[in-house]
Amino acid sequence: MNKSIDKNNIYKNAIITYYNGYKEMFDAIAITNQGIYTGIIRKNKNNNEEFIDGGLVTKETIKKIILVDESGNLKNIDFSS
Repeated sequence: MNKSIDKNNIYKNAIITYYNGYKEMFDAIAITNQGIYTGIIRKNKNNNEEFIDGGLVTKETIKKIILVDESGNLKNIDFSS
């Protein structure tokens, strides 16, 4: 996991809508001061969940982030701060 990622800022099942209209779903995202890291969550050898980042998206390109829970409920999150 990237050392700059706070575990409290990792969210599962996120849909990112970009300003160009494109939508993309991710297993997990992490919100940082640098931007939004996209990635996956896996169990490590100690059976603990761990975020594996796959890339960085700058906040300026993101219009909206929606989280989807296990029941299919949607929740908008504020990522601007």
